[in-house]
Amino acid sequence: MNNRLYISLAGAMLLLVAMCGCIKNDLPYGKVPLSITAFSVSGQTGDAVISDKDLTVTVNLEETANPAKSELLNIEYKATLRDGSDNNYHNNIESNVKKGDVLDLTHNFDVKLSLFQEYNWKIVPVQNIERVFKVANQMGKPMFDTEHKMAVAYIQKDLPLSGAELQDLKLGPQGSEESGVVKGVVSQENGWKFYKNYIEAFVTVKFSDFIDETWSIRIYNFDQDMTKAANPGVRVAWLYGIGMEGQTCSFEYRKADDTEWIAVPSSDIEMDGTDFSTVLTGLTPETKYVCRAKVGDIEGGEVEFTTLGEVEIPNMGFENWSQNGKVICPWAEGEETFWDTGNKGSTTVSENDNITMGVNEPRPGSSGSTAAKLESKAIVGVMAAGNLFIGKYKETLGMNGLLGFGRTFQTFPTKLTGYYKYTQATIDKTSKGYEHLQGQPDTGIVWVALVSGNPDSDGTYVEIKTDNPNNNGKYFDKNADYVIAYGEMNINETVPDYKKFEIELEYRRTDVVPSGILIVCSASKLGDYFTGGVGSTLWVDDFALEYDY
Repeated sequence: MNNRLYISLAGAMLLLVAMCGCIKNDLPYGKVPLSITAFSVSGQTGDAVISDKDLTVTVNLEETANPAKSELLNIEYKATLRDGSDNNYHNNIESNVKKGDVLDLTHNFDVKLSLFQEYNWKIVPVQNIERVFKVANQMGKPMFDTEHKMAVAYIQKDLPLSGAELQDLKLGPQGSEESGVVKGVVSQENGWKFYKNYIEAFVTVKFSDFIDETWSIRIYNFDQDMTKAANPGVRVAWLYGIGMEGQTCSFEYRKADDTEWIAVPSSDIEMDGTDFSTVLTGLTPETKYVCRAKVGDIEGGEVEFTTLGEVEIPNMGFENWSQNGKVICPWAEGEETFWDTGNKGSTTVSENDNITMGVNEPRPGSSGSTAAKLESKAIVGVMAAGNLFIGKYKETLGMNGLLGFGRTFQTFPTKLTGYYKYTQATIDKTSKGYEHLQGQPDTGIVWVALVSGNPDSDGTYVEIKTDNPNNNGKYFDKNADYVIAYGEMNINETVPDYKKFEIELEYRRTDVVPSGILIVCSASKLGDYFTGGVGSTLWVDDFALEYDY
């Protein structure tokens, strides 16, 4: 094979090693994607949220706005050429709407853009009406069923429904006329009907010329336990309760074998209307506990939970390294792959091009002798960010790299800690869309995520595919539904000596046990955009997971 051709092909494959920093936001559409860049209608509050990925524009409407008569105040377009050159194609884009049109936003509205191809965008209206339904001795939050026009409130279980008292009601936009019931103790005279297990009244709601509705409002005795849920971690547990209007809400807990209850301090109780919660800390792993909610002097039912055990991750001190041909690997010879790097791609031309390796530079006080060194390089002119990640480098597909992030992990850590130092270079390699960063300081990153779902055949959880030329790449989205918890550290300056870090995991769900863990380190945060500084170098050592706040 011609040497020049070999080097050209090898350089193309090297593009895949720079993907371990952030999220890629490519457009997987045709040759000239057509985008909505600005959008506003009458009655809108705040700016529209535009998603090129989903081809959607989300607009929030004031609660007093008539969505069926939304006047289009502004709409702007853009055509994106692959070579990034300036163009005036937006002046030639055809659309089925124009400024001044009246749109019916009682449901999603389709906007069609066409130039060389046709793109179907969707306007997604959101109109939140603040509704209120308050009764004396109320338990929990009221329920509003806007489709069936029904509102439900609950009062204490042992109180007679005949003594219920309506304190406040708002079912329509601000300024609506509402008739059918009056505030005060419920009675047949003021519009209430009494049934076996609930009482009901009908309320007519009128507003302007576009709302004329009849709502059913009901009051039930509360039939749930005040102790709603207990979700255990390792040394922590998340408790949830359902409270009562005007009453002090709290929790008590104890080990299952103890008899004395421990009261949670009031300062640790978080209220959300009448719902309340807390985070217990300092618990013992793999131990059975009992908790209960309290509302005033009323004690909720007892709920048992058992804390989970700690899980160790292999090679968190980065002591184990081996070499497979030209590729330096972050595991000992004969061990299973848990961590991996982009070295398999970067060494296509030379074994001197490993971008991540073990070095005899441990942090002071370490019990080990080795740390991981991640160095961003230019290989055949292409930016290759030094990276290290939990998962597996799977294969090279033409010019693209296929990787899997994550390994099985089923418990609730609260922090990732460790040590790092960093040499910050100036960004001298950029790709399309990031040219403005030329000459700016580079940034390193360490991030951690817990995810739900099932592993693939390689035992990984999130598939990553680089595909810069065709914009069909697959990248990690920290806001995806499968992400249970996430935390990150950005490194924005040179740190010449090892420094300890703590990355706290922000949990979005605690009712689902994680399935996998992802930890990713990169010497150049924008490495997946083939943007960074040659010479940016990140050393990491002695990572650990903590399980208490």
